[in-house]
Amino acid sequence: MEKSYKFKKAERLCSTAQIEELFNEHETLFKFPFKLVWRKIEKERKHPVQLSISVGKKRFRNAVDRNYMKRHIREAYRLNKHIVLDHCNGFSIDMMLIYVDTKLRSFVDIEPSMKDVLNKLAKEISNIES
Repeated sequence: MEKSYKFKKAERLCSTAQIEELFNEHETLFKFPFKLVWRKIEKERKHPVQLSISVGKKRFRNAVDRNYMKRHIREAYRLNKHIVLDHCNGFSIDMMLIYVDTKLRSFVDIEPSMKDVLNKLAKEISNIES
């Protein structure tokens, strides 16, 4: 399958019902500055991974700062999502990335952490399959 570096609307986890299900039955990974809440879904979808990003209002009062962080997190995910997509064969994943740091970070600081957390998730998925 050809790698697509787009992050389309269909790849975003927007449904309130899906997010509620995610938090009712989930697994958690932590790799600072991210907490990853995810769940495996047995049915296969056109876009096997759906993602939602959360940057807390408690940590960043200004919407400008929250949006800045979300924009960098989205970009880091968009460039590295293939790490997880390569492991989704016959099932789908819903996940939410929660930014837990209290400092603003640049894209250069965020991308290595994103790679680490996605590799950790890929390893977890591989363990479940075997």
